[in-house]
Amino acid sequence: MLDYGVIQENLLVGSCPYGHRDLISIRKKLKASAILCLQDDLDLTMMGINYENMKEAGQKLELLMVRSQWTNSNGANHRLDNLRQAVKTLQQLLNEGHTVYVHCTLGQVRSPTVALAYLTGIQGFAIEEAIILIKQGRPQAMPLMRIHQAYQTELNRREHSS
Repeated sequence: MLDYGVIQENLLVGSCPYGHRDLISIRKKLKASAILCLQDDLDLTMMGINYENMKEAGQKLELLMVRSQWTNSNGANHRLDNLRQAVKTLQQLLNEGHTVYVHCTLGQVRSPTVALAYLTGIQGFAIEEAIILIKQGRPQAMPLMRIHQAYQTELNRREHSS
């Protein structure tokens, strides 16, 4: 069963969909038109999920299925690269008008971290406001604050060098 939270009207964060029934819920109940999967191949294999089958099922429901793999086992620099790419992908999906369901495995760490970086780095929310928004929608969220801080520092450097 899905465990999710609404962060903004067009941004949802939650647990991994396990099958066709979850995809139907995401599409029909949550009204999402895109799913951003942050899981890597090892995550999916360990959970017994065939992503290609899920993607096919999603397409039949008119759900755009996109992956931005975030590998858990690598160092901080790699995680920052993962975050950068995931935020870019999320921004693109939202700019295209999608309502996006972002998920990792439990929807507690990686996906809230992406939502936090999007809210602060792209939408300009103060970190305190963004955390409140995320915690209201997903009380169990535990964003990776060090990675988020590195992301914000990088954005600030780019801003000041322009």
